[in-house]
Amino acid sequence: MGQEKAGSVILLQYGKVNKTTTVVRKVEGQLGVCLNAAGHNIYQKGMADVEVDIQVDQPGIYVLETESLPVNMELLKKQDTTGLLTAYAYFQIGAARLTKRIVYDRYNAGKQVLGKFEITEKKQKLKIWLPAQVLVSTIAIRPYVSPVAPLAAEQYKPKIVPSAERPRLWVNKESLPIVKSRLLAAENKVAWEAVKAASLKPYPLEFDRSKEVFYDEKLEQVIEQKAFYYLMTQDVSVGREAVDLVTKYLSVLEFGNVTHGDITRELGRAIYTGALVYDWCYPLIDTQTKTALRLDFKRLVRDMEIGWPPFYGLESIINGHGNEAQICRDMLSWSLAIYDEDPEPYKYISYTILEQLVPMRKFEYQSPRHNQGVDYGGYRFGWEMHAVWLYYRMLGYSVFDDNIKI
Repeated sequence: MGQEKAGSVILLQYGKVNKTTTVVRKVEGQLGVCLNAAGHNIYQKGMADVEVDIQVDQPGIYVLETESLPVNMELLKKQDTTGLLTAYAYFQIGAARLTKRIVYDRYNAGKQVLGKFEITEKKQKLKIWLPAQVLVSTIAIRPYVSPVAPLAAEQYKPKIVPSAERPRLWVNKESLPIVKSRLLAAENKVAWEAVKAASLKPYPLEFDRSKEVFYDEKLEQVIEQKAFYYLMTQDVSVGREAVDLVTKYLSVLEFGNVTHGDITRELGRAIYTGALVYDWCYPLIDTQTKTALRLDFKRLVRDMEIGWPPFYGLESIINGHGNEAQICRDMLSWSLAIYDEDPEPYKYISYTILEQLVPMRKFEYQSPRHNQGVDYGGYRFGWEMHAVWLYYRMLGYSVFDDNIKI
């Protein structure tokens, strides 16, 4: 059985191969492993198709990558009628949850980054269940290196901090009675009755901690409605259901390595939904659950486009993709919600907003035209207004210059 250290390339033919399902062969001169004629093409309980010992210098977060190529391109095309040529394998490190990852597709061909994985012991087994029509030749493991925060952000001490009281997101202690008093106003009654009906209806969730799930927008909407209903009515049973649903959901939520779709928006929406529950239902969340939620927030936020800390590459909050929902709604809401237990996220987020975005927009919005044009300008301005209102609703005053209204 092969044993490889982090940073090197694992040649799968040196691993333990399940001869019932798997063969070692060459395709286009590349040696690797693939299913034999009798092999399955989906995960089945029992012995994996390939098993390799991996060794790391210390436990931590690591990135796994694979190289592969089609055994039979024509059959692969028939297998995936979408034209994306997507082939999935299943991976399991030690006793961690089984995960489904792309090992070949039309976008990245056979060189795939599987994602970030937590390795909890220096020596662990990596089990792989192979897809049909694809030969996997190598797998690499390297330490995950997070984005580096600028020194100014690292040393930043926010002058404006979240209020000591809750709620903080979209409403505060002073405005909460006003919002409640307006629920049955003519312009709000229909919407409120819809929220009430959805909130009082139990939402069945099939939950298996051993199985990951993909993004579920409908579930997130239900969770948000139930959390809001608790905030408005203090109905403890509904509030606890919101906490239970979001805790279960985030614990098994996994986006895998679907890089050709823009999953940052979906990742952010999940984090934002969790932040709403964390803040609005705060009195109902015990210490253990808060810890679990914060761990899942941090796991998910690492895969967003600007990474965590939020300084990956050139994605500036001034003009880049950082100037969208990522920071101005999703990460900001998360950092405000968990500030009592973990102030570091707010330190980074408030630095980017208060020290970069606010002063730059104060200068730029002297112009009647957005510097991003009519397309990106309108879109990014809309997300900036989320940051404007999140701060305003929490503090009772604006942190942005008044010219943002013009």
